[in-house]
Amino acid sequence: MIAAWILLGCWAPAQATTESQVGDSLSQVEPDPSTILGTFGRLRVSTSDVFPDPDLERVLPSLVNGIHWTTREGVIHREAWFVAGQSITEADRRELERNLRATGLFGEVVVSAVPGELPGVVDLAVDSRDRLSFIFGASGALVGNVGEISGTIGESNLLGLGDQLVLSYEENTEGELTGTLRYRDRHLFGRFLRLGLEAGVTEEGERYGVSLTKPLQHLGDRVSWSTRAFYTEAEVDFFEGGNTVAEVPEQTTAFSADWSRARGPRSARWRTGLSMRFNDRVFGAAAGPAAGLLTVPGDTTTLFAGPLIGFDRFDRFDEVTGLDTLDFVQDLSLGSSIELLAGPSYRDESGERSQTQLAAFLSARTAFAPTSRSYVTGTAGGSLRQAAGRAVGWSASTSVHAYQLFRQHTLAGSLTFDQVFESEDLLVEVTLGEDNGLRGYPARQFSGERRIRLNLEERFDTGLEFSSFELGLVGFFDAGWLAERDQGFGDPFRSAGVGLRLGSKELFGGGVLRLDVAFPFDEIPGGSDNVQISLALGQVFSFFGNQANLSTR
Repeated sequence: MIAAWILLGCWAPAQATTESQVGDSLSQVEPDPSTILGTFGRLRVSTSDVFPDPDLERVLPSLVNGIHWTTREGVIHREAWFVAGQSITEADRRELERNLRATGLFGEVVVSAVPGELPGVVDLAVDSRDRLSFIFGASGALVGNVGEISGTIGESNLLGLGDQLVLSYEENTEGELTGTLRYRDRHLFGRFLRLGLEAGVTEEGERYGVSLTKPLQHLGDRVSWSTRAFYTEAEVDFFEGGNTVAEVPEQTTAFSADWSRARGPRSARWRTGLSMRFNDRVFGAAAGPAAGLLTVPGDTTTLFAGPLIGFDRFDRFDEVTGLDTLDFVQDLSLGSSIELLAGPSYRDESGERSQTQLAAFLSARTAFAPTSRSYVTGTAGGSLRQAAGRAVGWSASTSVHAYQLFRQHTLAGSLTFDQVFESEDLLVEVTLGEDNGLRGYPARQFSGERRIRLNLEERFDTGLEFSSFELGLVGFFDAGWLAERDQGFGDPFRSAGVGLRLGSKELFGGGVLRLDVAFPFDEIPGGSDNVQISLALGQVFSFFGNQANLSTR
């Protein structure tokens, strides 16, 4: 596979902030988060451009500032939840700082407690420096006899309001295409409401979407809700050897609504709520060389409604550099959470008897620090649909990520498992390849029902800086196992290689630009065992997740 990515900026946000600080130095003693700072007076905001004092002789700073809108002070004011007269603590100050970093708008944010105008009154001073929010990307790929081009252009801080407008396009030589225009309003009507709009085209027709969300703004917030609706005409693709071997046209109309309320202290809160899902799917006839192997269901309408219960425990928040980033402060939330959603699901399929099924969805995650210089995260999730006492569809996934930090380098590892089963709807497959963590092999080269991925990396911070960039090096080893239904895992497909990492909090924020050269160890039947080069934004795996550049069902 030949892949080239040209990227200038990204909108990948960081995660959450800080009770101990880890970086090139060992952990430091910091104020107790429960320390009361005083009575809140007001928020003092100072924002600055990507390069506050650019050298006029340097082209990059002047160019970046010229195409960037500086974040308006009102955006920061709307992210804060304090009211005059309320008591604020050190934990409140830190939470505001990490929440602002998590917006993805800033290269640096510092929130300080300063004396107010009256005795006992404390103001919070926010000093921020923007990151580049202009988005431009282009890529080309050739897998077998299939060529693909894609491009993205947009702005993630439109007019300095924190809003996002992005246009993306992707097409291959087999006539498959997707073009999408997305808009996100971060503070609808000046409040903490997020509006999302989407419109686009596919090879089969059109697609539209709208969402309105009120998330939990801070740890003490109590109520969240969301509504989403979308319509799309597309094709569901099935792969073999990196190529599409079957496709099924599908028209989907969907609507969802969720509401939940949090109770309990900030560090250990319960969430209860309700959720509703509606899906109407119309299928066309399968096409392609493997079309005869697929069973296409009749047109199907499903309606689900049920209660939700969840629990979140926050043990502490750490600030680190050198984990998934180079010079950007990354916020790690340590603790555990679990959520269960279960209830009846009504299914009406054309040509089949209508029935009511039991549906359940479970997700859990944990993060902890075994030592002052190491971190471990774990996730588990799954879904189940049951009818007449038997499972008719289910999925399961688990992952473990581990990091050991040293002064100039980090040992990092990721192990994931995914499995799917479906007996009523279209076949669901998982894939392995360059697009989702198995470097050295073409995207979607392997497909099946069960998947294991192993990624090991030695990440070096060279300490070298040029212009606004910092340079990192990586040595890596990847392995992947795939299995079909009722079959065991065979021998793994393995690769190793080296890579470069460019970090720039001014341009990439919490992201890194990575260039990897991978050497595959195992032959692909009928394929190439040549060295593979990939260039993309973001680590192959991060604190809680694994990157997937191509969407699959």
